[in-house]
Amino acid sequence: MAQRIKTKYPGVLYRPCKAQGGFQDDTFYIVYILDGKKHEEAVGRRKRDQMTATMANGIRAKRLLGEELPNRTTRNKPAQPEAILFEEEKSPDWTLRALWNSYLEHQGEYSSRRDDTYMFNRYLSRFGDKRPDELVYLDTRRLKMEMENGGSSPASIKYMLSMLRRIVRFGKKAHQIPGLTFELEFPKVPKKIEEDLSHSEIQRLVGVLDECGPGNTAAHLMRIMLYTGRRTGELLKLKWEHVHLEDRYLVILDTKNGDDLKLPLSEEVMKMFLAIPRLSKTWVFPGADGQAIKSVRSGANTIKKRAKLPQHYRATYCLRHTFASIAASMGIPLDHIGRHLGHTQNPKSVTERYARVSQDALREEAGRIADKLNEIAKGPQQGKIAAQIGPSGKIG
Repeated sequence: MAQRIKTKYPGVLYRPCKAQGGFQDDTFYIVYILDGKKHEEAVGRRKRDQMTATMANGIRAKRLLGEELPNRTTRNKPAQPEAILFEEEKSPDWTLRALWNSYLEHQGEYSSRRDDTYMFNRYLSRFGDKRPDELVYLDTRRLKMEMENGGSSPASIKYMLSMLRRIVRFGKKAHQIPGLTFELEFPKVPKKIEEDLSHSEIQRLVGVLDECGPGNTAAHLMRIMLYTGRRTGELLKLKWEHVHLEDRYLVILDTKNGDDLKLPLSEEVMKMFLAIPRLSKTWVFPGADGQAIKSVRSGANTIKKRAKLPQHYRATYCLRHTFASIAASMGIPLDHIGRHLGHTQNPKSVTERYARVSQDALREEAGRIADKLNEIAKGPQQGKIAAQIGPSGKIG
């Protein structure tokens, strides 16, 4: 007897055999455990029954969910009303939405929870009433095309598909349910995307920021990002108690690497904080409800569009890239640039004397970077920006 060969689906195998007439055919088998018993069943032949591994996997999924009885049960049990037959075999209907809620409950608070929630509500919620094994290839294909036509980047589409795969894998591991019956196709994403602004782009951006009104939160945040290289999320969580203007530093809590960071401030950045209206006693960037604002995506994209920055650039992250690029071009050591960006920190055993010297060095470097950015921003094109934008182009 020919050996059974595994397919890409767990519990689905096939055995090459010869049918009547001598031609080659394959018999598909499914293997699964139900009620503590192992079941192994032939479900059809490739040519005679037009059976495929995907179809066999679907049959196996229905057996596991109790939607179809095993072959031996069907043969041995008399027919009964469906309500009675499945009364004890019913299990929770693990739709994608149910899996998502279970995943959130299991994970608790995590760094990308807000972005994941947005991605699910914006794109994946359309599949919320389907179980993973009910999704078909065309479902994800249509969604990918919709995102592409809507201007989503390959990275965003890959993020969406990765999130779908993550939820389904969680369901398979935590709730023992069948997964997708097809393989996801991920778009190719360039390994390295250059997002540092050129001198002329910096000039246009600063010109637009200067045109913004004092109440434009996105403008204040983008200017500080350009001059500090900090992450958007870190600045949005800033409280006034973390901003120590007299001692010229601010404290960034719960950075991406999990540590707190004491960041020296240049004179230029201190002026930026002083220019921010104090609309809240607690938060530096409050929303209309008085709590910390969650996102400046819309306002930042408006500024990016007015400054005519490259469309594929991320409106705020390109500022972090630019800060690092300017610092590197000035000959600042890479480990110091990492300190400015929050990639690394001194070990806890560092001496206080070394820490003071390091803070002074970082503050001096921050001042030099700010001076360089000011020099670039005051380039020959600055005078043309206001004329190009005009009074009606002012962002309030």
